[in-house]
Amino acid sequence: MKAWAAIILLVLATPAAAEVEPGKEGNLAEFVKPEPGERVCFARTYDAAHLAKNPKQTVSAIKFFLSYIKHDPDQYRKDGQRNYYFNLEVRFRDRPRKAFTTGGDCFPGDGVIRCNVDCDGGGVQVRWDRKPDRILVDVEKTGYIRLAECGGEEDKSRELRPGADDRTFLLTRLRADACPLYEMW
Repeated sequence: MKAWAAIILLVLATPAAAEVEPGKEGNLAEFVKPEPGERVCFARTYDAAHLAKNPKQTVSAIKFFLSYIKHDPDQYRKDGQRNYYFNLEVRFRDRPRKAFTTGGDCFPGDGVIRCNVDCDGGGVQVRWDRKPDRILVDVEKTGYIRLAECGGEEDKSRELRPGADDRTFLLTRLRADACPLYEMW
């Protein structure tokens, strides 16, 4: 009975969606303007030389996408819900042809943005690098992120956990036309 009570409290305490109220976008607006359809993406593919220097790195390629979506008005939000959605695509050294993906909501933070996967799927923190058009995607601060095989079954998921060479990833901005618009619902 105690377990059910804990689950009920967790569900009640968890917001249904991570709406970002107008004017409260914080540093999310530094990444993507709060205008419907705006998006940005960053990527990196690690070459053989980099992977040779970092033999414990399991990630061979990584992409991070961030979109601003304004939903149509509904009975709950007369102005329409506003969300920042992310998508993360990772390829691993041991399976370079298979893309593992995940997505969820992002929130403004103190110098970072926090992006979380629903259902206890972990997340990442993202911040700007010192050079323009580069970001750092940090798995270490969140502990892990659950990814599913793209086009695969849900039970074929994989976790990216921080390791010796898998903590923070430096990604470079891609052209806007290379950034698909991701919407969770």
